[in-house]
Amino acid sequence: MKHWMMLLALAACTQAQAGDDTQKVLACMRANIPSAAQVEDIQLSSSDNAGATRTLSGKIYAQRKDTPGGGELQVTLRIKGPAPYAGAAYLIREPGAGKQNSMLVYLPSVSRVRRITGSFVDGSLMGTNFSYQDFRQLATAFAGSSATLEAPSVVEQRPVYVVSFKPAADSRSSITNVRAWVDQKTCVPLKASFYAGNTLSKTLTASPDALRQSGKYWYLSEMQMSDLRSGTETVLRVSHVGEGGNLNHHYFEPGSFYQPD
Repeated sequence: MKHWMMLLALAACTQAQAGDDTQKVLACMRANIPSAAQVEDIQLSSSDNAGATRTLSGKIYAQRKDTPGGGELQVTLRIKGPAPYAGAAYLIREPGAGKQNSMLVYLPSVSRVRRITGSFVDGSLMGTNFSYQDFRQLATAFAGSSATLEAPSVVEQRPVYVVSFKPAADSRSSITNVRAWVDQKTCVPLKASFYAGNTLSKTLTASPDALRQSGKYWYLSEMQMSDLRSGTETVLRVSHVGEGGNLNHHYFEPGSFYQPD
């Protein structure tokens, strides 16, 4: 009996240690989100099967507030061009603990704000291979997903953590699991695999050479999302990430996040 009790105690200690290690990795990933940031220029270049490429340009504004109930993160993507996407905008609002996240999109073609719910979370972000849910997960360091730390690995000679993320049950996304390879030095994901059930649906890849530092924060200047079902891809390029100071609240309000400055 004592033997079994010792084994159970050891198993409980091992699980607790694994949970602590997972939380340390997640905290390090989230520490890469500045309290306020502005991306001066972002480009989303999408290529189809015929080799044609369309490039969207825009800006990102992000703001995080630490509150007693947990961190509140808000991110807005504004598209500058080309037509017909110029003026489109996407808002992510991640309230404190116990509150529901929300995603809103404004499309000039319909001149209205639409809440992204249900299966629409898997919809294409402005015609790219990033879905609204993909962009939210990457922007918020997979907040709201349950995480499991797997055995460490190596990506291009860099030690990485391997973390498996399961979206919340109410996300309504067809993606049921995301495995991310997180650089141990910078806590930035260098690779991710998106699964719909047992099927590998999309892959995100980036070279360690694309790692950049802005102050104490790390980010990728280039990453590629490949849709294995359609054989298409989108390259996301970021020119600069700077701390934004006190950003105007209108960037993150449902009634004004899409309005010109």
